Amino acid sequence: MTADTALPLHIRGLTKTFGDAAALVELDVSVPQGQVLALLGASGCGKTTLLRCIAGLMAPDAGEILIQGQVVADRNRCLPPERRKLGMVFQDYALWPHMTIGENLAFPLHMQGLGRSERSRRIQWALELVGLGGMAGRSPDTLSGGQQQRVALARAVVGQPRLLLMDEPLSNLDKSLREQLALEIRTLIDELGLTAVFVTHDQQEAYALADRVAVMQKVALPNWLRRKAFITPRLRRTSPAFWMPAPCWRGSYYTKPYCWAGKRSRFAPSTLTKAQSRFCFPGAA
Repeated sequence: MTADTALPLHIRGLTKTFGDAAALVELDVSVPQGQVLALLGASGCGKTTLLRCIAGLMAPDAGEILIQGQVVADRNRCLPPERRKLGMVFQDYALWPHMTIGENLAFPLHMQGLGRSERSRRIQWALELVGLGGMAGRSPDTLSGGQQQRVALARAVVGQPRLLLMDEPLSNLDKSLREQLALEIRTLIDELGLTAVFVTHDQQEAYALADRVAVMQKVALPNWLRRKAFITPRLRRTSPAFWMPAPCWRGSYYTKPYCWAGKRSRFAPSTLTKAQSRFCFPGAA
């Protein structure tokens, strides 16, 4: 087993098509232990398709997906989600309304075959972790949107997953609550030492939560930019557990002046042509 294949997530040559439309073409991605990768791009660029392939909700047409060295998908196999030991946070929370909060959290533990006492201990631990201790007996429809998202996050981590996946986890919340939960999610990921991949179309959310950002558009990560599409933000600490991007964002995302915290900066990579720089995002001409 090589160092690359032992990573929490390693993808080689992943391809997925829908009829004549290509969503992913020969995609290569690796995520080191303890890092958060954001898949950033507009609707239809393939970011959710990639997340669903990692989760086992969709089978790729070609390529390999390895999770901690285990091949979970290739041309000959596609392990179902329950056998991948992943945590998933959905955009719409996906909480079962006929179950209590505790029962929602108990479901993945039951699928793992854990006993009742261990399930109860894990549920209490996860709810206290997200600030909802003592609410195991309540129904999801009695909670606010922010509380429901915390329940979804608790359910994702209660099974101690090998990899955490999040599909636009903050898009249904208002701005102030998004900022608060972004801080809480990143703090939780750091405390538990998790490796995570999340999908977003929000630039600030991506740079606030992620260690690396993969910018995607149309057919994801074409050959000429497959290595350059990963951006490592220059970071500055704004609190003991929270990082925000520094004024100059490295990579190909912006090619014209951008204002951050009253400071003006410009980054125009000489390696990209003007036409290629439009890959960066609408408006970054």
